[in-house]
Amino acid sequence: MTSNSNSLATQDSPWKEASFFINGEPVQWNSPGVGLRRGQSNDFKVNAPWLNGTQVSLGLVNDEGLVIEAKPALDAWVSIENNEAGWTITPADKSGRVKLVLISRQVPEFLEFSCWILSLNLADAVDATMGNSIVPIPEANKVFWPSLGRQLNLRAKPGSSIADAPLELTVEVKSPGLPDPVTSKPPVKTLNTSHRWEVSGVPSSEAATFALVVSGLGMTPLKVTDCTLHSANLLDYVTFMLDGAPIPAGGAQFHGGGKPQTLQVVPKPGSPHLPTMYMMFHAIVGDLNLNYFKFEPDLGFPNPSLGWKITSAIKSPGRFELEVEAGGSKARVPCRLN
Repeated sequence: MTSNSNSLATQDSPWKEASFFINGEPVQWNSPGVGLRRGQSNDFKVNAPWLNGTQVSLGLVNDEGLVIEAKPALDAWVSIENNEAGWTITPADKSGRVKLVLISRQVPEFLEFSCWILSLNLADAVDATMGNSIVPIPEANKVFWPSLGRQLNLRAKPGSSIADAPLELTVEVKSPGLPDPVTSKPPVKTLNTSHRWEVSGVPSSEAATFALVVSGLGMTPLKVTDCTLHSANLLDYVTFMLDGAPIPAGGAQFHGGGKPQTLQVVPKPGSPHLPTMYMMFHAIVGDLNLNYFKFEPDLGFPNPSLGWKITSAIKSPGRFELEVEAGGSKARVPCRLN
């Protein structure tokens, strides 16, 4: 298949001036691999005007012993006419890995293409899970908050050769024109062979519905649909109460003198299940600071009760702000000590 004088193509190889296509789709020079549809014919073409009138040969590294037919025959010399040479490659209906090897007498290097032989549909090769979810992914695992992420994983199904295949993640927003409501590590629209993505919500003033789409190797993409990012504005989902009464737009009034008052966060009817809440104190320059107050439970700690007892022994008037945060969704309450 290859002569001893040939070596693997390098970044400066003459082959870089050629163009390659699998089933009509261009193959990038630095591509980590390509996909061949199992049980179906696949067209492989090389376009190399500078080799017009010469011959090339296509060989196969087939360590798994897969049944693969090719026309013209593998290892035969094929003329480049009208700048092109092409083959029809038909693997049997079994997944696996092979390498196609292209040789020219005019080029001292051979060129390898790593190939994954797979189903046309990515969903036939993998199961998608989100975090510690099972298959199919429960709806609760498709919910995102601005600062809470989830890990999207693809698990190879039995008999699949998808391991290490280059795949990429994109985001489809239900309302076209809106920016992506989530980010990813590794980034979206980049090839990833680990098949894991850390997906995190982007702080946004509006909720969004979207799908996570994984694609690659010419297969029909896999979609995780009906994902939701909740708003970064906590007031979309809760009402703040002080001593049982809604806090007016002007803010909360605290009285001091050592009498505890209770600030309660009450979910609005129909609001989603809220993540664990935390409270922070924000001093206003020249006004009251944290040392004037006692909080139960303490600030900065998770509070599943959604309520805080707030006590101040002094009666000096002044202003401050209390911020409540749940999964990156936040709201500030302006406050005054009378």
